[in-house]
Amino acid sequence: MSKIEKIFAREVLGSYGVPTVSTTVFLDNDKYAFASVPSGITVSKSEAYELRDRDSKRYNGMGVLKAVNNVNTKISDLLCGLSIEDPVSLDKKMIEFDSTENKENLGANAILCVSIALHKLCAISQNKKLYNFIKEYYGFSHKLFLPSPIIGLISGAKHNDFILDFQGFWIIPENFNNFNDKLRAGSEIFHNLGNILSSNKKDSKMCSVGTYVPKFSSIDEVWFFIIEAIKRSSYNDKIKLGVDPGASNIFNQYSKKYSIKLDKKDLLGTELINYYLDWIKKYKINFFEDPFDENDLNTWASFKQILDKVSKDTKLIGDDLFSTNIERLKLGVKNNLANSIAIKPSQIGSVSETIDCIKFAQDNLYDIIIENRSAETNDDFISDLSVGVGAQYIKAGAPSRGERIIKYNRLLEIEDELI
Repeated sequence: MSKIEKIFAREVLGSYGVPTVSTTVFLDNDKYAFASVPSGITVSKSEAYELRDRDSKRYNGMGVLKAVNNVNTKISDLLCGLSIEDPVSLDKKMIEFDSTENKENLGANAILCVSIALHKLCAISQNKKLYNFIKEYYGFSHKLFLPSPIIGLISGAKHNDFILDFQGFWIIPENFNNFNDKLRAGSEIFHNLGNILSSNKKDSKMCSVGTYVPKFSSIDEVWFFIIEAIKRSSYNDKIKLGVDPGASNIFNQYSKKYSIKLDKKDLLGTELINYYLDWIKKYKINFFEDPFDENDLNTWASFKQILDKVSKDTKLIGDDLFSTNIERLKLGVKNNLANSIAIKPSQIGSVSETIDCIKFAQDNLYDIIIENRSAETNDDFISDLSVGVGAQYIKAGAPSRGERIIKYNRLLEIEDELI
């Protein structure tokens, strides 16, 4: 097997115009692969450490030259000359060298960028598609299939200048024969929603993550427009609805209440549960991601117990709750907090740790949702990852903006390859 000859990183810009790390790994046989890593605008307290320069004279302190330098010196010195054959062992070397719990020495962004490039390069070296390499190398036994797309339509919280407390509202096209048709339905609904918003004198401009961010008078009004777009597209019985409240952002640590300013409500966890149950009754919401604060575990457990009785098909997804961290997931399984997990490699900082978390989730019958980040890049690694691990869903964002579309287009390619 070929050996690593050179590792080179540079500072590049992500979709928000904020720097991130891009890395190219070269082998001694002239083969190479590169990767770039995204970052989150909303970040869990439990995520691995993203190393930033904190130099106010460059990019308002958001530069990543320290992480780039760590790749070009420390990680390069550590890995150059080693075989590409076993990327897990290479991940372990970087993690052990860092020697901190949350990768604050080298930076999770530095480690992950190298880790993704190594996995891509190992697949190239073996003349395999990346999804096939991931499936075989990590010992997944499923028959290859395409995940269902979770399509973002409307954003709030930090993505919206107006008061819309919840972070994201989605549709999930599921009752179709193939990924191509699912994506087409999602795109048609997305554009019909834009037309409906415009005809109702709502702003139909798209924000930096590609979704609509109009001003609403209530949360119910959001659902009204989404449902109208589905009806106009004639996909009534083929679409499920989902929401990411991003509830850690509306939780008051002192009063222990959730503030929904648009609806003029301050709710305790038990009251918020009833608020969501009313949504399920009125709108048949099937997906809830981070409906409560990441440390409000009693409310998570209470909601899960109720859903087990009244709505077993509802996906209760832990994002900030788990942060792609197997130790936090073990706590969630032990206490029956959820039934699905959002997987974001940048939350943990290496591909092998990401897949360890996925495998543990699958062993405990959790659905897997591979997700993008707010500040994305044109790297389509998560598309191959979703197929390689057998994820049920991929949340790559709205069907707009190049850094989102590239993930969906890669899945269209994979579907053709699997036919």
